[in-house]
Amino acid sequence: MNSYKHNENQYWAESHGIHWPKLTSWLLTVVWCLLAESGSHAEVDFNKDIRSILSRNCMTCHGPDEGTREADLRLDRRDDAIADLGGYQAIVPGQREQSEFWKRIVTSDPDDKMPPPESGRTLTHTEIELLGQWIDSGAGYAEHWAFVKPTRPSLPSVIEPDWPETEIDFFVLNHLESQKATPSPPADRYTLIRRVSLDLTGLPPSPEAIHEYVHDSGEDAYLRMVNRHLASPTYGERWARLWLDLARYADSAGYGSDPLRVIWKYRDWTINAFNRNLPYDQLTTHQLAGDLLENPSTDQLLATAFHRNTKTNTEGGTDDEEFRVEAVKDRTDTTVQVWMGLTMGCAKCHSHKYDPISHEDYYRVFAFFNQSEDTDLPSEEPRLPTPTPAQAEEQHKLEDKISDLEDLMKQDTQDLAESMKLWEQSLEGKTIHPKPDYSSWHSIGPFSITEDQNGFDESYLPETEHPVNLEARFLDNRLNWIKQGGWKNGKSSTLSQVNSVYYAHREIECRYSRRITLAFTADQGFKVWLNGNALLERSVKEPRKDSDAIRITVALEEGKNDILVKLINRETKGRFQFDTMEKVLPGDIWDIWKTAEEERSEEQLQEFKQHHRSFADELADTRSKLSQQEKQLKALKGKIVSTPILRELEGDERRKTHILVKGNFLNQSKEVSAGTMEGFFPMPEDSPPNRLGLARWITSRDNPLTARVAVNRLWAQLFGIGLVETEENFGTQGSPPSHPELLDWLALEFMDNGWDMKGLLKTILLSATYRQDSRIRTEEQKQDPDNRMLSRGPRFRMEAEMVRDQALALSGMLSYNMLGPSVYPPQPPDMWRAAFNGQRNWATSKGENRFRRGLYVFLRRTVPYPSMATFDAPSRETCSIRRIRTNTPLQALVTLNDPAYVELAQALALRIINSRPTGLENKIGFGLELCLGRPAEKQSIGILKELYQQQLSHYQSNPEESESLTQHLTGPHPQGLKVPEWATWTVLANVLMNLDGVMMKY
Repeated sequence: MNSYKHNENQYWAESHGIHWPKLTSWLLTVVWCLLAESGSHAEVDFNKDIRSILSRNCMTCHGPDEGTREADLRLDRRDDAIADLGGYQAIVPGQREQSEFWKRIVTSDPDDKMPPPESGRTLTHTEIELLGQWIDSGAGYAEHWAFVKPTRPSLPSVIEPDWPETEIDFFVLNHLESQKATPSPPADRYTLIRRVSLDLTGLPPSPEAIHEYVHDSGEDAYLRMVNRHLASPTYGERWARLWLDLARYADSAGYGSDPLRVIWKYRDWTINAFNRNLPYDQLTTHQLAGDLLENPSTDQLLATAFHRNTKTNTEGGTDDEEFRVEAVKDRTDTTVQVWMGLTMGCAKCHSHKYDPISHEDYYRVFAFFNQSEDTDLPSEEPRLPTPTPAQAEEQHKLEDKISDLEDLMKQDTQDLAESMKLWEQSLEGKTIHPKPDYSSWHSIGPFSITEDQNGFDESYLPETEHPVNLEARFLDNRLNWIKQGGWKNGKSSTLSQVNSVYYAHREIECRYSRRITLAFTADQGFKVWLNGNALLERSVKEPRKDSDAIRITVALEEGKNDILVKLINRETKGRFQFDTMEKVLPGDIWDIWKTAEEERSEEQLQEFKQHHRSFADELADTRSKLSQQEKQLKALKGKIVSTPILRELEGDERRKTHILVKGNFLNQSKEVSAGTMEGFFPMPEDSPPNRLGLARWITSRDNPLTARVAVNRLWAQLFGIGLVETEENFGTQGSPPSHPELLDWLALEFMDNGWDMKGLLKTILLSATYRQDSRIRTEEQKQDPDNRMLSRGPRFRMEAEMVRDQALALSGMLSYNMLGPSVYPPQPPDMWRAAFNGQRNWATSKGENRFRRGLYVFLRRTVPYPSMATFDAPSRETCSIRRIRTNTPLQALVTLNDPAYVELAQALALRIINSRPTGLENKIGFGLELCLGRPAEKQSIGILKELYQQQLSHYQSNPEESESLTQHLTGPHPQGLKVPEWATWTVLANVLMNLDGVMMKY
């Protein structure tokens, strides 16, 4: 017997409780043969039984990623797995004992064992036997279920045909019956209206709405109740919250300084889009490519802010191109994960190890997003102004006035003609030069210096290069030259980093050799080089005034001249200013002036007149009025909300896209064109190679993932877990669907009905599956603890925003105002400590803004609103596909002790006190019914009555505590109610809002 057979027999013996020394070799062989024979007819499904084993244990080294592939062996494709590898095969279909793959997984030799012991992965005996049976049955492969287009399944048969209400129920009941399980009875009406209201609006139903539904005797009472909630404007607020997680929406730009960002118009667009039930394919197209549609509307342009929620790094010394590329990567990752449920980000550095996404595929998709105008600048251009109707009217009036004044400026008069002639005569005999052409300033820095260094004596590479190479990089490629479009002649420019050296460079182009006077001003110290020659050096300790400018006359060569300035910034933010001191005319005007009057063309004459009118005394009053109106228009535009949007580069401005080696933006390799992942279906030939083409590819019926991912996301919101649990990953590493045929039926139904989101939600809500009672029955506790079989209704803790919104609604303090800027409800003091940024004050909102829904709470990425973060709300620094629900003591501390919740408890107490019922028990019953949405039980009233009496006794004995609890009232003190009673009702209201039946959706 060879060593392989010995190891194989030993594996089978030990896996069945048989120890090798107790049996002879021949007996083990018999046992092995019998066991192998007994399992040879077992059916093994590749997707169900085998793929996850291979993916988890083998694909890292034997999968799609050629960079980490070992032994030139791929196990993700059958042709590669069974190929001749030089006299042997990894897998020999039908013959496990001849397969090197099998030998490696059963051997005890650590040098040959697979998975390798050092990998930390091991196969169970069951997994090993499944792999053996799979090989014996022919080693069949199947494409991953999520990569195959869904087909509409037939409705399965069921034993109890009276239970289903919609097609959904046939799939659920068939699965339950196959597992010898039964569905739960329907929930009562009180439960159903609360469940529907929370799911569709994010708010509890009002007592009036509950009464209307509970006492509606019509056969279609439930349908009409669902329709009312779908039509509510609060529907858009509830479902926009889900989408804002995907869009990584926040009110700040992120990174260390995390400056504030005005982008709430996108949040409002999202709310409105859900309320008007914008079809999902259009929702997709408008957000990915609204700017590329023909004659896009303001709404379609606003939608593209979806991808302007990426972070912007405004810190000094950062590389704008590096962080622009990071934003493009984020857009690539987010797009594929949101719409296709795939972890695309893995492929930015290497080919995906598990899914058919190559390294090149990543940058083909990256190329779609690499053509937007934004460049990681603090201005966040391009931006879309969205004036209010009043602002639009005022803007129109100002523009009309400006137009009229500009017409006056263009009118010919005899006085202007004589004035221009006198002015031109005054130039005769004077040395007038044409104004040189100045390039933009470029700067590089900071180069840090210590307190012992003066900065002047240390020489850095930028000052040793002539001509200056603006493509050069320094300090291990961390610093590069940055264009400074805001640096203008005669205006101060600011350097922010102290104890640092900066360099500034520009070109001055002259028509001919000439002398010119340059003026320099700097707060601290500087050196100047002209065409590589040292020109000027000043070391100053005291800040200089603009009037103290250092002037120097230099000779400029014909053509381009290089100016390089070294700026030493020591103790505070430094200023730098550059100007020219000479009499010049703009180049074109100088040319006209040098041309004999009779030889000037009509176009030149008009240009000369225009220049003269810019300073003519005769038009001084008109220019003053024009300047005033322009200032007013500028001030008005400064008040108009503008939102960052996507805009495509055109023509020569379009960028080339290269594969980035290991994701490093400095290490470019092969150039690629925009395209989709080659492992999926191709883009139609007539699709434009831009974001619009990508959006159409994503929403194509040929895309196997988009509809599945969308319906699964909606299902997860209703049931607490998706049919595919891993909402973020539909790839081979994700969870398989609990009800695959139901998922495909929903996906096809969604597309066939025009991507109607409200329609899909309505279909689910009308099902008997959704309407089941959520209480766990004893018999199903062990069989279906996580409700994956859908044997009962949904029951789970509400999300962060819903916890807050329900407290607001129950207290009666909720503001139903919609849309508009974010608000600042109470939060613990001194929370904002963003480094390098002065925006640190949380100005607590007054009035009803204090009580608006959680959707509108200001979200700063580095310091998110703490009470909602405690309930698992993300910081939105990146796309959040699925919130993982936790249960921690901090959550109870928030709802019991947070000043915002105590304030709402006071308001709820006031609502109970002012209610119609009289008597302690009746008022407690009212409070219970209000908070739970159902009639109060006597036992619960008795418990709360006992609590009331205990707390009242305590506060009567400790008046200082009752004063402390009630000193910040949300309304007027109830007349005739003593402070200890008021404090007691506040405690009781706080308890009511923390009941399990209030915090849970069931």
